[in-house]
Amino acid sequence: MPEAPSTYYDTVFAAGKYETGRDFYWDWALRVLDVKCRRNQRGLDIGCGPGGFLEKAYKAGWTVEGLDFSQEAIRQASVRTPHAVRQGDIWTFSGWIGYDFFTIMETLEHVERDLDFIRSLPPGRFFLATVPSWGDPSHVRAFPDLDSVVRRYSEALDAFVAETVAVQGLWGFYGTTRGNP
Repeated sequence: MPEAPSTYYDTVFAAGKYETGRDFYWDWALRVLDVKCRRNQRGLDIGCGPGGFLEKAYKAGWTVEGLDFSQEAIRQASVRTPHAVRQGDIWTFSGWIGYDFFTIMETLEHVERDLDFIRSLPPGRFFLATVPSWGDPSHVRAFPDLDSVVRRYSEALDAFVAETVAVQGLWGFYGTTRGNP
């Protein structure tokens, strides 16, 4: 399945049902950030959607800004956090260097060239992601088990760690970006 356009996500986010039941992986992400990063660091949530994680991170004392290519996502996210929420896509955004860490939750499965994207990030930044086991019309791929996540992403990051975030098949992984080889 090819990547869906931003207008597809405008419709999904306008329906208002996208973020139901996601607190458990936002909690996981914040627990990992508490161990791996410092609160005075600046983060970017890539594919932030309507901003649920941005809001939760802000309330927990983190400075996490958002990036999404959906106008509707940006509209909704902008009211949930005082931090910047930018509209743009991962291939044309030019502000990567200004961030200490990146989060990207339930977004990589929508990106055809996900490994190229990870490798395009500046080196030495903490990178945290979640990917699902289930398919969806907008997913380019799904991950049936944790081993499939390790096989796909372990070579793209240093100090790679992969974990089961939820028994229903949500996988999380993190490490440090290498940059372009």
